[in-house]
Amino acid sequence: MSPEFLYGEETAKALENFGRGHTPRALIAAYAKVKRACVSAVQETEGRFESELFVCILEALDEVASGVHDAQFPLPIRQGGAGTSFNMNLNEVAAARARQLYSEGQGGAAPPLDPIEDLNRSQSTNDTFPTAVTVAALELANELELSVIALQEALVARELELEGVLLTGRTELQDALPIRLGQVFGAWAGCLERDRWRMHKVKERLRTHALGGTAIGTCFAASPAYMHAAERELRRITGLPLSRSQNLPDEIAHQDKYAELAETIGLCAGNVRKIASDLLLYTSSLSGELGHPELQYGSTIMPAKANPVLLESARGNAIAAEHEARAARDYAFEGQLQLNPYLPFLADCLLLAGHSLALALATSRKLVPALIVRRERIAERLLESNVLLNLLSPSLGYRKVKELAASLRDARGRHGAQGKALGEATKGAVSGAVAPLEAYIEAVAGMSGMPRGEIAARFDAFKSTGSGAEGGTIP
Repeated sequence: MSPEFLYGEETAKALENFGRGHTPRALIAAYAKVKRACVSAVQETEGRFESELFVCILEALDEVASGVHDAQFPLPIRQGGAGTSFNMNLNEVAAARARQLYSEGQGGAAPPLDPIEDLNRSQSTNDTFPTAVTVAALELANELELSVIALQEALVARELELEGVLLTGRTELQDALPIRLGQVFGAWAGCLERDRWRMHKVKERLRTHALGGTAIGTCFAASPAYMHAAERELRRITGLPLSRSQNLPDEIAHQDKYAELAETIGLCAGNVRKIASDLLLYTSSLSGELGHPELQYGSTIMPAKANPVLLESARGNAIAAEHEARAARDYAFEGQLQLNPYLPFLADCLLLAGHSLALALATSRKLVPALIVRRERIAERLLESNVLLNLLSPSLGYRKVKELAASLRDARGRHGAQGKALGEATKGAVSGAVAPLEAYIEAVAGMSGMPRGEIAARFDAFKSTGSGAEGGTIP
């Protein structure tokens, strides 16, 4: 190979077979950590390497883990062979770089260091690569859990801030009953709370690894002493609560734990997509009760137009995460007998899904505190909607309220006393010239014959108890 390349013949063959791409950073780092644990265990149990060379091997693997040599990993991770080409790429790079470091530090030629006889001793791709995926997946779950928590906390903050603002609640996109805006944010926070719990619990299944099982989980060519040392070193290097599986043939043959993580990512992405979809409606010109901050040009031809760019980004990335997670889940069940050779494909989809979800969560977290609450518009829509009438059905009965709603709709188009009162209610919500709810109650009392005080009491009861908490007021 050319001197500028640290990889060798097997990587070159794989390039011919699979084409040029790039191995994901997270997998390069995770596999280098796994390889370091394996080499350290070999040295501890066999004393295979002279001390100076061993130090150089560890330094080379640390460099790989840090990203210094990412350009030396030109293979697409979507490759045949269950990850063998990736393993050989890492073995070749680590061996070549270790010999370079030895020569630079000691002077003269480095002792022989074989990529497979030395760097792969007591190992198989079938136990080391799955272990690298385990490390990457567990790190991903940790990061996503923190991102879910951050978004949940942002939603809870708005929930507390807006608990007293009454909004028009809607079902099937039709006006239904009043709801506090704080409750709307609280509902969004509620689904994120379940995502937080799911992301935390899935880590219990992710923490098991296959290291020491070698080819098919029977521990061929791996001594018990090596296995214990490798497991101990892996926990120390990664800082993760990893544990060797008690059923290594199962750990190598079956990848349902990654399917579970994929499902967890997909569910969270679905919730983020739903929240973003709701906010697209609330911030649209059709509703306008909330506002998306104007962050950049919305159009190159319409100067007065602003676009909900953060919401569209969050929703788009959430959709991508759902599709990538679904593909990862499918790959998890494509193995045959003692091995799933599609683990490289699964790992790529899983990391892509996690990346897309992380973007969706981060964008949503950025947006939530910046959302503009248009209180005047909220009040106007609430009084225009007649949703408050539904609160009177226990007193007036279903059919009477139905008739009253129709009468009120007609009155809004007339110039009589009731129509004037309703007009004042709507205008008052915008101008503050009159107390809008008082004007609305006056109009309803005049048309229904129901005592004004009883109507007010019914609304007050809703504000204090019927909505689940105290303090609901029209903005």
